This record gives sequence, structure tokens and C-alpha cells, in this order.
Amino acid sequence: MRPIRTASLIVTAMAAVAWGLVVAAPPSIAQVDGRDARAVSLESDVGAFSIAYSAKAQSVYVAGNVPVGDNDVDIFLRRYSLTGQLLWQRMIATPMREYARGVAVDAQGNPVITGWRDNDRDDDVLLARFNSRGKKLWEKSYDDVFNDDDRGNAVAIDAAGDIWVAGRVTAATEYSAKIWWSRWSPKGTMRAEWTAQGSIIGWSEAFGIAIANKTIYLAGSVFETTPDGYVGVYSDAWLGAFSPEGFTRWERSWGTPGRDDVARSVTASADRQVYVTGALASPQTSEDIFLRRLTNKGKKVWNHVLLRPGSDMGNSVTVTADGRSITVVGTLGLGTFDSDAVVLSRSSQNTHRFVTVLPSPGMAPEVSTPDGGLAITVGGRGHLYLSGRQAPTVVTMDSAWPAAYGMSQWDSHLEWTSIFDPVP
Repeated sequence: MRPIRTASLIVTAMAAVAWGLVVAAPPSIAQVDGRDARAVSLESDVGAFSIAYSAKAQSVYVAGNVPVGDNDVDIFLRRYSLTGQLLWQRMIATPMREYARGVAVDAQGNPVITGWRDNDRDDDVLLARFNSRGKKLWEKSYDDVFNDDDRGNAVAIDAAGDIWVAGRVTAATEYSAKIWWSRWSPKGTMRAEWTAQGSIIGWSEAFGIAIANKTIYLAGSVFETTPDGYVGVYSDAWLGAFSPEGFTRWERSWGTPGRDDVARSVTASADRQVYVTGALASPQTSEDIFLRRLTNKGKKVWNHVLLRPGSDMGNSVTVTADGRSITVVGTLGLGTFDSDAVVLSRSSQNTHRFVTVLPSPGMAPEVSTPDGGLAITVGGRGHLYLSGRQAPTVVTMDSAWPAAYGMSQWDSHLEWTSIFDPVP
């Protein structure tokens, strides 16, 4: 995830109302565990980065990272009931730094997480599978032939139980990366791997993955190429569709010339429509959240952009089973060290449903709090489950802890919240 960029204009919650955004009231049911006054400086690697719903287990699984020392980060995996009760927690912790970015759950309710491990020489892709009771079944790592920084950013599980991981590996030089994805058996054996958009210069990376109708969809960023073939230092948003055998069905890229654009997440609906979110750069508004709908053939149907001052990012997108409601969770940049989580929901016809801002509870508008929405999933009856980070108290207003939320998708009402420090 790119760091939250600063903006010269500091925006308060009152200004959010002026833009037509709804600032959510405190949740009706609050579960707050493990809060303390330890100062943790805001880093892009602290938070609950992924969330997955399991109909079988009637639970949601949340994965992310917490600091455990001056220079150490560990992975946590939590299982919650659908009403917000913490059922269990597991850690992946070694003397090295571990980072989680994706979680998925199979048909039996068993979660799989992906991320990477920093071994002080390079980063290796990390993949681990647990059962629904929290027992770790296996853990695997992957290092490409260049022995450089490789990362797993997203994970999905297909109908056969195979595990798909997307991220990046080093390209021809240490200053470049290419999109990478792989297929693993339920027992942790890699079946195949593929790469795309590689170059001797330029940075390409996949941040999101979805599987639907025997198609693998990847969302990310690719190096910007000018009409005369020059590869620049900026990135474009990118979406690719591939067969299970790795053959390219189509690729699309778009963005603002000379600015950084990115696609962070992708999902597909039962009616063969594809939705992708991320951020598009704008000289007037810095960066704006976008939600784009395409057909499964890659044809753009519509594009919605949330225009407002500041640097904003759409981090995750989900769609209801009937395909009628599409919801994005992201981050609104409000100023230096100040941001809020935002939930944006549209219909399949691109009509407004709701936009809700989730600031830290009990904070005055002028207090800077580094909140953010990082992942979203939809459960039974259309309920929404979110994860991200939030500053829980004024004492820790310059810090953020991982957070999880349960929300009604009909009226954007928060039903439960959990802000936590998972370190024992």
C-alpha cells in the first residue's frame, strides 16, 4: 500500500458534511479490547489489511500487522462472530518482520493468509493455511530467482480449493518489478506461476485478485508508457483477465499522464460484471477514489470518481450476491497525519446509495487521527464487514491500531466495532 500523502488543505469532519458525506455516529455496539496508551507512530504497515466472510463458519476472518518492538512487525489472524465477538487469535511471529496483506477462506471455513517476510536480505512471499479452529496447517515461502523483494498482496480460493496468490517479483533489475501470480494446492504445493508487465525499468505490481467464471482477474499498477514507447517513472491503473492456465484474455490500463494511478482491488458479480477500485490522480484534487465497472470482456460500462480535496484511495471493493450493490472502502486524506476511513456504495447502474465517513470515535474534528479503511467483504443478507485502522484515544491520537467493523448495507449503520492491539 502506498503511504498516505499529505495535503495542504486540512479538512475537518464539518467540511465532510459540506461535501455531502455522512459522518457516522458512534456504533451502537462497541467491543474494544486491548487498548493502551503506548505510542505507535503511523506506518503504512500497521492495520487490518484484509477481511473474508465464511458462510460455513458464520464468521469473518481479519488479517494484518502490528508492531511488537522498535523494529519488528508481526502478523495477526483473528476470527470474529458475525456480531463482533472475538473467537480466537493467532500470530505469525519470528525475529524477522512479517507482513500480511490478504486473507481468503475456503468452502469449509479454513482461512489462508498471504504477505511476505523480511529476512534482512530480501522479502520472500509468505503463505499460510489454518483450520477454522485456528490450528496452523502449513506455512510456505517463495523467493524468485533474483533473490530480491517478492511480495504476496492478495489471495483467493477457487471452487476446487486451489489457492491463488497475486503480488510482485523482481524484474530484470533491482529497480523494477513485474506482476506475479501463482496457483497452489490445498496442501501448499505450488502448481504453477506466471508473470506479466515486466521490464528492465518500471514498477508493476498486483494488489488485488478475484476468481469468477473460470477467469482470474488481477488489479494493480503498471509503469506508464508514453506514445513514443518511453517507459516513465509514473504508474497507471491496470486490470488483467487470465485463464486458469495463465493465458491472457485481455488487459486494460488507464490513468493521468505524468501522475501515479493505481487499481487496488477487483471483484466480479454473478452477472459477469467486473468492478475495480483504486485512485486516479488529478491536478485539482490530488488523488481521488474511483469505482469502475467493466464487462467480463473488458469493455468499460461506467466510471465513478469521488471528487474532493486531498489524497484519497479506494482500497477494497465488494459486490452483493445479486449484483445490485457495489461498495468500496478507502481512505480520505485530510491533512498531515490526518485521515478517515470512508465507505462508498453505488448501485450496478451507478446511482448513489450512500457515502459514510468513519472517524475515530470521541475525537474532536480538529484532532489529527490516522484512520483508514483497508478491506471490505459482504456476508449473508448483504451485511458488510470492514477492516482498517483507527486511533482509539486522544492519548494515542498520533498512532493507529487495527480495527474491524460490522455494518448494515441498507442504511450504513455501524453495528459493531473492534479496535485492538493483538500483541499478548
